Amino acid sequence: MVLSHGRFLAFAILFLPISFAIDGFLSYYDEVFVLFYLLFGLFGRYRYFSKKNKRTLVFIGIYYLLGFISNYYSHIISSVFPVFIDSFTVYKQFLIFEIIINIANKKDKLKVISTLLPIAKFYVVLAGIIGLVSQFIDLGMTASERYGIKGFSFVSNNHSGFGITIIACLLIFASSSINKSKFLLYSIISLISLLLTTKGVIYSFITFGIVIYVVSKRGSLKTRDFVILIISLLLVSSFQIKTYFMDNNSARMVLLVSSFNIANSYYPLGSGFATFGGQQAKINYSPLYYKYGLNNVYGLSEKNGDFLNDDYIAMILAQTGYFGLLLYFIIIYRIFQIINKNDNISVRLKIVSLAILLMLYVSSVATGIIKTPNGVFLFALIAVLQTNNQLILKKRINA
Repeated sequence: MVLSHGRFLAFAILFLPISFAIDGFLSYYDEVFVLFYLLFGLFGRYRYFSKKNKRTLVFIGIYYLLGFISNYYSHIISSVFPVFIDSFTVYKQFLIFEIIINIANKKDKLKVISTLLPIAKFYVVLAGIIGLVSQFIDLGMTASERYGIKGFSFVSNNHSGFGITIIACLLIFASSSINKSKFLLYSIISLISLLLTTKGVIYSFITFGIVIYVVSKRGSLKTRDFVILIISLLLVSSFQIKTYFMDNNSARMVLLVSSFNIANSYYPLGSGFATFGGQQAKINYSPLYYKYGLNNVYGLSEKNGDFLNDDYIAMILAQTGYFGLLLYFIIIYRIFQIINKNDNISVRLKIVSLAILLMLYVSSVATGIIKTPNGVFLFALIAVLQTNNQLILKKRINA
Protein backbone atom coordinates (compact mmCIF):
# COMPACT_ATOMS: atom_id res chain seq x y z
CA MET A 1 0.00 0.00 0.00
CA VAL A 2 1.45 3.36 -1.11
CA LEU A 3 1.34 6.12 1.49
CA SER A 4 -0.26 9.23 -0.03
CA HIS A 5 1.45 12.60 0.32
CA GLY A 6 -1.44 13.92 2.40
CA ARG A 7 -1.20 11.11 4.94
CA PHE A 8 2.61 11.36 5.00
CA LEU A 9 2.29 15.10 5.63
CA ALA A 10 -0.19 14.47 8.45
CA PHE A 11 2.17 12.13 10.31
CA ALA A 12 5.17 14.37 9.58
CA ILE A 13 3.37 17.35 11.12
CA LEU A 14 2.05 15.28 14.04
CA PHE A 15 5.59 14.30 15.03
CA LEU A 16 6.68 17.95 15.47
CA PRO A 17 5.24 18.47 18.99
CA ILE A 18 6.36 14.96 19.95
CA SER A 19 9.96 15.68 18.92
CA PHE A 20 9.93 18.82 21.07
CA ALA A 21 9.83 16.66 24.19
CA ILE A 22 12.65 14.37 23.04
CA ASP A 23 16.32 15.06 23.73
CA GLY A 24 19.13 14.09 21.41
CA PHE A 25 19.09 13.96 17.61
CA LEU A 26 15.29 13.89 17.33
CA SER A 27 15.14 17.34 18.93
CA TYR A 28 16.35 18.61 15.52
CA TYR A 29 13.43 17.00 13.72
CA ASP A 30 11.72 20.32 13.02
CA GLU A 31 14.80 21.58 11.15
CA VAL A 32 14.95 18.35 9.14
CA PHE A 33 11.22 18.61 8.39
CA VAL A 34 11.52 22.20 7.15
CA LEU A 35 14.68 21.48 5.15
CA PHE A 36 13.05 18.48 3.46
CA TYR A 37 10.01 20.49 2.35
CA LEU A 38 12.14 23.49 1.44
CA LEU A 39 14.16 21.41 -1.00
CA PHE A 40 11.07 19.54 -2.19
CA GLY A 41 9.20 22.79 -2.78
CA LEU A 42 11.98 24.75 -4.45
CA PHE A 43 13.25 21.99 -6.72
CA GLY A 44 10.12 19.93 -7.28
CA ARG A 45 7.09 22.20 -6.97
CA TYR A 46 8.31 25.79 -7.40
CA ARG A 47 6.22 26.28 -10.55
CA TYR A 48 3.10 25.96 -8.41
CA PHE A 49 4.02 28.93 -6.20
CA SER A 50 1.85 32.04 -6.54
CA LYS A 51 3.48 35.37 -7.33
CA LYS A 52 2.57 36.73 -3.90
CA ASN A 53 4.22 33.81 -2.14
CA LYS A 54 7.30 34.11 -4.32
CA ARG A 55 7.59 37.74 -3.25
CA THR A 56 7.38 36.71 0.40
CA LEU A 57 10.19 34.20 -0.19
CA VAL A 58 12.21 37.06 -1.67
CA PHE A 59 11.67 39.08 1.52
CA ILE A 60 12.82 36.09 3.58
CA GLY A 61 15.87 35.77 1.31
CA ILE A 62 16.71 39.45 1.85
CA TYR A 63 16.46 38.91 5.59
CA TYR A 64 18.99 36.08 5.39
CA LEU A 65 21.29 38.22 3.27
CA LEU A 66 21.16 41.01 5.85
CA GLY A 67 22.07 38.55 8.59
CA PHE A 68 25.08 37.16 6.75
CA ILE A 69 26.32 40.65 5.89
CA SER A 70 25.90 41.58 9.55
CA ASN A 71 28.09 38.65 10.58
CA TYR A 72 30.76 39.66 8.09
CA TYR A 73 31.03 43.23 9.40
CA SER A 74 30.46 42.66 13.12
CA HIS A 75 33.22 40.01 13.55
CA ILE A 76 31.58 38.83 16.77
CA ILE A 77 31.56 35.15 15.85
CA SER A 78 34.06 33.48 13.53
CA SER A 79 32.68 29.93 13.40
CA VAL A 80 30.50 29.20 10.35
CA PHE A 81 28.47 26.31 11.81
CA PRO A 82 26.51 28.21 14.52
CA VAL A 83 25.83 31.03 12.04
CA PHE A 84 24.39 28.58 9.51
CA ILE A 85 22.28 26.77 12.13
CA ASP A 86 20.92 29.99 13.63
CA SER A 87 20.13 31.49 10.23
CA PHE A 88 18.05 28.46 9.34
CA THR A 89 16.21 28.13 12.64
CA VAL A 90 15.27 31.80 13.05
CA TYR A 91 12.79 31.85 10.12
CA LYS A 92 12.00 28.17 9.65
CA GLN A 93 8.34 28.65 10.68
CA PHE A 94 7.77 31.22 7.93
CA LEU A 95 9.56 29.06 5.38
CA ILE A 96 7.40 26.03 6.09
CA PHE A 97 4.24 28.12 5.83
CA GLU A 98 5.19 29.51 2.43
CA ILE A 99 6.20 26.07 1.14
CA ILE A 100 3.24 24.05 2.42
CA ILE A 101 0.55 26.53 1.40
CA ASN A 102 1.80 26.34 -2.19
CA ILE A 103 2.57 22.64 -2.66
CA ALA A 104 -0.33 21.14 -0.68
CA ASN A 105 -3.58 20.65 -2.60
CA LYS A 106 -7.16 20.00 -1.57
CA LYS A 107 -6.65 16.24 -1.66
CA ASP A 108 -3.70 16.58 0.73
CA LYS A 109 -5.79 18.78 3.02
CA LEU A 110 -8.62 16.24 3.21
CA LYS A 111 -6.14 13.44 3.96
CA VAL A 112 -4.54 15.47 6.75
CA ILE A 113 -7.94 16.20 8.29
CA SER A 114 -9.19 12.60 8.04
CA THR A 115 -5.95 11.32 9.58
CA LEU A 116 -5.72 13.78 12.46
CA LEU A 117 -9.42 14.29 13.32
CA PRO A 118 -9.94 11.04 15.31
CA ILE A 119 -6.63 11.62 17.11
CA ALA A 120 -7.68 15.18 17.98
CA LYS A 121 -11.07 14.05 19.31
CA PHE A 122 -9.53 11.39 21.53
CA TYR A 123 -6.77 13.67 22.81
CA VAL A 124 -9.05 16.61 23.65
CA VAL A 125 -11.64 14.52 25.49
CA LEU A 126 -9.05 12.54 27.44
CA ALA A 127 -7.06 15.66 28.36
CA GLY A 128 -10.21 17.49 29.44
CA ILE A 129 -11.32 14.67 31.74
CA ILE A 130 -7.89 14.16 33.31
CA GLY A 131 -7.42 17.92 33.64
CA LEU A 132 -10.60 18.34 35.65
CA VAL A 133 -9.83 15.33 37.85
CA SER A 134 -6.32 16.71 38.47
CA GLN A 135 -7.79 19.81 40.09
CA PHE A 136 -9.07 17.61 42.93
CA ILE A 137 -6.76 14.57 42.89
CA ASP A 138 -2.99 14.82 42.48
CA LEU A 139 -2.10 12.76 39.40
CA GLY A 140 1.37 14.25 39.05
CA MET A 141 0.33 16.48 36.14
CA THR A 142 -0.22 19.79 37.94
CA ALA A 143 2.18 22.52 38.99
CA SER A 144 1.92 25.74 40.99
CA GLU A 145 -1.46 27.42 41.36
CA ARG A 146 -2.34 30.60 39.47
CA TYR A 147 -5.71 32.39 39.18
CA GLY A 148 -7.02 29.77 41.62
CA ILE A 149 -6.22 26.99 39.10
CA LYS A 150 -3.59 24.28 39.41
CA GLY A 151 -1.49 24.52 36.25
CA PHE A 152 -2.14 21.37 34.19
CA SER A 153 -0.12 19.71 31.43
CA PHE A 154 -0.89 16.44 29.65
CA VAL A 155 1.63 14.45 27.56
CA SER A 156 3.81 17.51 27.06
CA ASN A 157 7.03 18.82 28.53
CA ASN A 158 5.47 22.16 29.51
CA HIS A 159 2.11 23.86 29.98
CA SER A 160 2.38 26.12 26.94
CA GLY A 161 3.26 23.13 24.76
CA PHE A 162 0.19 21.30 26.04
CA GLY A 163 -1.96 24.32 25.26
CA ILE A 164 -0.58 24.47 21.73
CA THR A 165 -1.52 20.83 21.07
CA ILE A 166 -5.08 21.62 22.20
CA ILE A 167 -5.12 24.68 19.92
CA ALA A 168 -3.93 22.49 17.04
CA CYS A 169 -6.83 20.14 17.74
CA LEU A 170 -9.19 23.13 17.51
CA LEU A 171 -7.71 23.86 14.10
CA ILE A 172 -8.52 20.33 12.98
CA PHE A 173 -12.08 20.58 14.32
CA ALA A 174 -12.59 23.96 12.61
CA SER A 175 -11.39 22.64 9.24
CA SER A 176 -13.38 19.41 9.40
CA SER A 177 -16.98 18.81 8.33
CA ILE A 178 -18.32 18.21 11.85
CA ASN A 179 -21.55 20.15 12.46
CA LYS A 180 -21.91 23.28 14.61
CA SER A 181 -23.15 21.40 17.68
CA LYS A 182 -20.22 18.99 17.74
CA PHE A 183 -17.77 21.79 17.01
CA LEU A 184 -19.19 23.78 19.94
CA LEU A 185 -18.94 20.73 22.21
CA TYR A 186 -15.30 20.04 21.33
CA SER A 187 -14.53 23.76 21.62
CA ILE A 188 -15.91 23.87 25.17
CA ILE A 189 -13.91 20.78 26.17
CA SER A 190 -10.81 22.33 24.60
CA LEU A 191 -11.43 25.60 26.41
CA ILE A 192 -11.34 23.78 29.74
CA SER A 193 -7.88 22.41 28.99
CA LEU A 194 -6.67 25.78 27.70
CA LEU A 195 -7.77 27.51 30.89
CA LEU A 196 -6.05 24.84 32.98
CA THR A 197 -2.66 25.67 31.43
CA THR A 198 -2.69 29.00 33.38
CA LYS A 199 -0.32 30.40 30.74
CA GLY A 200 -0.71 33.96 29.48
CA VAL A 201 0.26 33.04 25.94
CA ILE A 202 -2.57 30.49 25.79
CA TYR A 203 -5.00 32.94 27.38
CA SER A 204 -4.11 35.44 24.65
CA PHE A 205 -5.30 32.90 22.05
CA ILE A 206 -8.62 32.55 23.88
CA THR A 207 -8.97 36.33 24.05
CA PHE A 208 -8.17 36.83 20.37
CA GLY A 209 -10.55 34.06 19.32
CA ILE A 210 -13.47 35.48 21.32
CA VAL A 211 -12.86 39.07 20.22
CA ILE A 212 -12.53 38.14 16.52
CA TYR A 213 -15.77 36.16 16.76
CA VAL A 214 -17.57 39.14 18.32
CA VAL A 215 -16.25 41.98 16.15
CA SER A 216 -16.19 40.22 12.78
CA LYS A 217 -19.07 38.20 11.41
CA ARG A 218 -17.03 36.78 8.53
CA GLY A 219 -13.87 36.30 10.54
CA SER A 220 -11.90 38.92 8.60
CA LEU A 221 -10.36 41.75 10.58
CA LYS A 222 -10.25 45.44 9.72
CA THR A 223 -7.89 48.08 11.09
CA ARG A 224 -10.40 49.37 13.66
CA ASP A 225 -10.80 45.86 15.10
CA PHE A 226 -7.20 45.84 16.31
CA VAL A 227 -7.94 48.58 18.85
CA ILE A 228 -10.40 46.26 20.60
CA LEU A 229 -7.96 43.35 20.31
CA ILE A 230 -5.13 45.34 21.89
CA ILE A 231 -7.29 46.59 24.77
CA SER A 232 -8.56 43.05 25.44
CA LEU A 233 -5.03 41.66 25.37
CA LEU A 234 -3.76 44.28 27.83
CA LEU A 235 -6.52 43.38 30.27
CA VAL A 236 -5.87 39.64 30.04
CA SER A 237 -2.06 39.95 30.11
CA SER A 238 -1.73 42.34 33.06
CA PHE A 239 0.15 39.72 35.10
CA GLN A 240 2.67 39.04 32.31
CA ILE A 241 3.15 42.74 31.57
CA LYS A 242 3.80 43.50 35.24
CA THR A 243 6.17 40.54 35.63
CA TYR A 244 8.14 40.85 32.40
CA PHE A 245 8.15 44.53 31.47
CA MET A 246 7.36 46.70 34.50
CA ASP A 247 10.51 45.44 36.25
CA ASN A 248 13.62 46.88 34.59
CA ASN A 249 15.69 44.02 36.01
CA SER A 250 13.55 41.20 34.63
CA ALA A 251 15.23 38.96 32.07
CA ARG A 252 12.79 39.81 29.26
CA MET A 253 13.11 43.54 29.86
CA VAL A 254 16.91 43.32 29.89
CA LEU A 255 16.86 41.35 26.63
CA LEU A 256 14.56 43.87 24.98
CA VAL A 257 16.53 46.94 26.11
CA SER A 258 19.82 45.28 25.17
CA SER A 259 18.51 44.49 21.69
CA PHE A 260 17.93 48.21 21.06
CA ASN A 261 21.40 49.03 22.36
CA ILE A 262 22.94 46.41 20.06
CA ALA A 263 20.89 47.57 17.07
CA ASN A 264 22.16 51.10 17.67
CA SER A 265 25.77 50.02 18.24
CA TYR A 266 25.84 47.83 15.13
CA TYR A 267 23.66 50.09 13.00
CA PRO A 268 22.27 49.56 10.42
CA LEU A 269 22.47 45.77 9.98
CA GLY A 270 22.77 44.43 13.53
CA SER A 271 25.26 42.02 15.07
CA GLY A 272 24.58 38.97 12.86
CA PHE A 273 23.26 35.45 13.32
CA ALA A 274 24.13 33.38 16.43
CA THR A 275 25.10 36.49 18.41
CA PHE A 276 22.02 37.30 20.49
CA GLY A 277 18.77 35.75 21.71
CA GLY A 278 18.93 32.38 19.97
CA GLN A 279 19.92 28.83 20.88
CA GLN A 280 23.35 29.07 19.23
CA ALA A 281 24.12 32.32 21.03
CA LYS A 282 23.15 30.54 24.25
CA ILE A 283 25.20 27.41 23.56
CA ASN A 284 28.33 29.40 22.66
CA TYR A 285 27.44 32.19 25.11
CA SER A 286 27.86 35.19 22.87
CA PRO A 287 30.47 37.83 23.78
CA LEU A 288 27.64 40.38 23.57
CA TYR A 289 26.16 38.97 26.78
CA TYR A 290 29.31 40.00 28.65
CA LYS A 291 29.62 43.29 26.79
CA TYR A 292 26.11 44.40 27.77
CA GLY A 293 26.13 42.91 31.28
CA LEU A 294 23.59 40.13 30.71
CA ASN A 295 25.87 37.67 32.51
CA ASN A 296 24.92 39.42 35.76
CA VAL A 297 21.16 39.00 35.28
CA TYR A 298 19.27 36.04 36.74
CA GLY A 299 18.35 33.59 33.96
CA LEU A 300 20.74 35.17 31.47
CA SER A 301 24.11 34.12 32.87
CA GLU A 302 26.42 31.54 31.31
CA LYS A 303 25.70 29.01 34.06
CA ASN A 304 21.97 29.73 34.28
CA GLY A 305 20.68 30.86 30.89
CA ASP A 306 17.11 29.61 31.15
CA PHE A 307 15.66 32.84 29.69
CA LEU A 308 18.22 33.53 26.96
CA ASN A 309 15.84 32.09 24.35
CA ASP A 310 12.74 33.91 25.56
CA ASP A 311 12.50 37.03 23.38
CA TYR A 312 12.16 36.46 19.65
CA ILE A 313 11.66 40.15 18.78
CA ALA A 314 14.81 41.07 20.69
CA MET A 315 16.75 38.46 18.71
CA ILE A 316 15.46 39.79 15.38
CA LEU A 317 16.26 43.40 16.26
CA ALA A 318 19.73 42.74 17.69
CA GLN A 319 20.91 40.35 14.99
CA THR A 320 19.60 42.09 11.87
CA GLY A 321 18.97 45.64 13.04
CA TYR A 322 16.06 47.91 12.25
CA PHE A 323 16.01 46.81 8.61
CA GLY A 324 15.67 43.20 9.73
CA LEU A 325 12.88 44.14 12.12
CA LEU A 326 11.07 45.96 9.30
CA LEU A 327 11.34 42.87 7.08
CA TYR A 328 9.98 40.76 9.95
CA PHE A 329 6.89 42.96 10.21
CA ILE A 330 6.40 42.85 6.43
CA ILE A 331 6.56 39.05 6.40
CA ILE A 332 4.20 38.48 9.33
CA TYR A 333 1.78 41.02 7.84
CA ARG A 334 1.78 39.24 4.48
CA ILE A 335 1.16 35.85 6.10
CA PHE A 336 -1.61 37.33 8.23
CA GLN A 337 -3.29 38.84 5.17
CA ILE A 338 -3.13 35.53 3.26
CA ILE A 339 -5.50 34.11 5.86
CA ASN A 340 -7.43 37.27 6.64
CA LYS A 341 -8.44 37.69 2.98
CA ASN A 342 -9.06 34.01 2.27
CA ASP A 343 -12.78 33.72 1.55
CA ASN A 344 -12.52 30.07 0.48
CA ILE A 345 -12.32 28.71 4.03
CA SER A 346 -14.97 28.51 6.74
CA VAL A 347 -15.41 31.39 9.17
CA ARG A 348 -14.58 29.18 12.15
CA LEU A 349 -11.29 28.04 10.57
CA LYS A 350 -10.39 31.64 9.77
CA ILE A 351 -11.11 32.76 13.35
CA VAL A 352 -9.00 30.00 14.90
CA SER A 353 -6.16 30.55 12.39
CA LEU A 354 -6.05 34.33 12.92
CA ALA A 355 -6.18 33.91 16.70
CA ILE A 356 -3.20 31.54 16.49
CA LEU A 357 -1.17 33.94 14.37
CA LEU A 358 -1.91 36.86 16.69
CA MET A 359 -0.99 34.71 19.69
CA LEU A 360 2.35 33.77 18.14
CA TYR A 361 3.12 37.30 16.99
CA VAL A 362 2.33 38.90 20.35
CA SER A 363 4.07 36.19 22.38
CA SER A 364 7.28 36.76 20.40
CA VAL A 365 7.90 39.81 22.59
CA ALA A 366 8.35 37.66 25.69
CA THR A 367 8.88 34.08 24.44
CA GLY A 368 10.58 32.11 21.68
CA ILE A 369 7.62 29.80 21.01
CA ILE A 370 7.22 31.01 17.45
CA LYS A 371 10.55 29.45 16.39
CA THR A 372 10.29 26.22 18.37
CA PRO A 373 8.99 22.90 16.95
CA ASN A 374 5.59 23.94 18.33
CA GLY A 375 5.74 27.11 16.26
CA VAL A 376 6.64 25.13 13.15
CA PHE A 377 3.84 22.70 14.04
CA LEU A 378 1.20 25.45 14.06
CA PHE A 379 2.45 27.23 10.94
CA ALA A 380 2.61 23.98 8.95
CA LEU A 381 -0.85 22.92 10.08
CA ILE A 382 -2.38 26.31 9.34
CA ALA A 383 -0.82 26.30 5.87
CA VAL A 384 -2.14 22.91 4.80
CA LEU A 385 -5.62 23.60 6.21
CA GLN A 386 -5.88 26.91 4.34
CA THR A 387 -5.39 25.47 0.89
CA ASN A 388 -8.13 24.87 -1.63
CA ASN A 389 -5.57 24.54 -4.39
CA GLN A 390 -6.70 22.33 -7.29
CA LEU A 391 -3.91 23.44 -9.63
CA ILE A 392 -1.55 20.58 -8.89
CA LEU A 393 -4.25 17.97 -9.30
CA LYS A 394 -5.34 19.38 -12.65
CA LYS A 395 -1.79 19.49 -13.98
CA ARG A 396 -1.18 15.89 -12.92
CA ILE A 397 -4.35 14.76 -14.70
CA ASN A 398 -3.40 16.59 -17.88
CA ALA A 399 0.19 15.34 -17.79
